[in-house]
Amino acid sequence: MSTAYSYNPTLNPHSAMIPGVPLHDLTAQEYEQLSPWQRASVDTHPMYCLVASAPAEAGVDVEKHCNASLPNAAKNAKKKPANK
Repeated sequence: MSTAYSYNPTLNPHSAMIPGVPLHDLTAQEYEQLSPWQRASVDTHPMYCLVASAPAEAGVDVEKHCNASLPNAAKNAKKKPANK
């Protein structure tokens, strides 16, 4: 099974949990078995990132979802330095 959502433990330093959702990468099958509120939580929580190769789920923008999950330092590190 392919990964639909990758789990990033560094974005979950206190091991917070969404009730009923495992703290590991989620396959498409695991994601589909979650309740609507669990899926909504996974879609918005920074510790889960939609994998680009996964089918688009309800119009979730992969790049926007994953970049929104990054701390500011990581976002800034992804930017190209300005030429001086």
